[in-house]
Amino acid sequence: MRRNHGQASIELLAAVALLLVVAGGSWQLAAIGNAATLAQNAARVAARAHAVGDDPFVAARSALPTSLRGGLEVRTNEGTVRTRVVARVFWGAAKVNLFGRAALGRQAPPAFARRTR
Repeated sequence: MRRNHGQASIELLAAVALLLVVAGGSWQLAAIGNAATLAQNAARVAARAHAVGDDPFVAARSALPTSLRGGLEVRTNEGTVRTRVVARVFWGAAKVNLFGRAALGRQAPPAFARRTR
């Protein structure tokens, strides 16, 4: 029995370490998901700005938190706006490119607002 003395402590330490790694990885995946949502929102804001003649880059930049503004790219092509945001994950050890796309075209007025002859 003397050989197993302390084995439970080592097993507990290994389980806690594994739990911390899994929790940290889950947190980072949630952060990536949040950044992807923010990239899509920035594209939507940029498309609105582009539709009314404002600068889409400035609009997209204003829709992002400071931590995601550094790697922002905005491209426009015939009414479609694409954004690329670089998110740092795993405490700065890796970078993930996240993309958003939005289009905002002219829409016909609602039927009740049209004039009929």
